[in-house]
Amino acid sequence: MERARVCLVGVGIHGVQERLEQELQAGHAPGLILSVGLSGSLDESLATGHLVIASEVVFGETRFPARHLETPGIVARRGPIYCSPRTVSAREERLEIGRSSGALCVDMESGAVARVAEAHRIPMAALRAIMDSVDDPVAGFDSPRDAVDRACVRERIRLDLSGPLGEKARRALAQLDSALHVLLGLPHRTA
Repeated sequence: MERARVCLVGVGIHGVQERLEQELQAGHAPGLILSVGLSGSLDESLATGHLVIASEVVFGETRFPARHLETPGIVARRGPIYCSPRTVSAREERLEIGRSSGALCVDMESGAVARVAEAHRIPMAALRAIMDSVDDPVAGFDSPRDAVDRACVRERIRLDLSGPLGEKARRALAQLDSALHVLLGLPHRTA
């Protein structure tokens, strides 16, 4: 990629959509919008740290096309990504979503990115790192219903970063970091 502008848009459909619309209305018209972040596996073969590149984004009844990313040097599965308005933790629900949609992983942002990108006629792509597998989901993050619940979830994440949740997040984020360095042509960091 020749030039990249990084825009942190947050977590969840509504916040992402609002922030991305603000960026585009401010005159930032990229040639590609790349949705990057963590996800949960919908496929039993994907474990923490595995990468998924979207072939399309499944959002409700809509399937948005995703731009193919050239990824020499990146080991990743290519397939659909499912966007959910809520956290999906239960193993059976994840497997059913995977079976019915064909998606490899679930996130809470790529659908909003795809919808905004399509409305502005800008191609989009998505790269996700698996944080939690089907057999080892992040528990206790059932759908936040209001601002108080969302604040509690954020606090739980902050407190858990020193435990197993933090280890999963660090492993997944390290894979994303390496992949982004390759995609953007940045030098690799040394330890």
